[in-house]
Amino acid sequence: MVYHICTQTSYESVKIRGKYSPDSLGKEGFIHFSSIRQILETANSFYRGQDDLVLLEVDEQLTDQIRFERPADHREGLFPHYYGELPVELIRRVLPFPHQADGTFKLPEEIAES
Repeated sequence: MVYHICTQTSYESVKIRGKYSPDSLGKEGFIHFSSIRQILETANSFYRGQDDLVLLEVDEQLTDQIRFERPADHREGLFPHYYGELPVELIRRVLPFPHQADGTFKLPEEIAES
């Protein structure tokens, strides 16, 4: 599974349009995802203290649009990038992703146990 962090409001537009197309798709040509081991680093680096977040869970085995690539910011490892608009049918689960009192994140119990 791979995960994309977005706002609940952004996800609501996916349900209406049937596809998810964030700004990064237009700017960079892909949608940023994280593996389960990369979620917290990504969230704490780029979303610290932000409210109204959810995790979109996608099974990367169901699409050939995901490529694992090095990030431009020189973080270690390969990050999953989805090339194209993400069809709502590929979203397996939407998990609430609230920050803790100090603004940092912890994995939702539904995936922390997996």
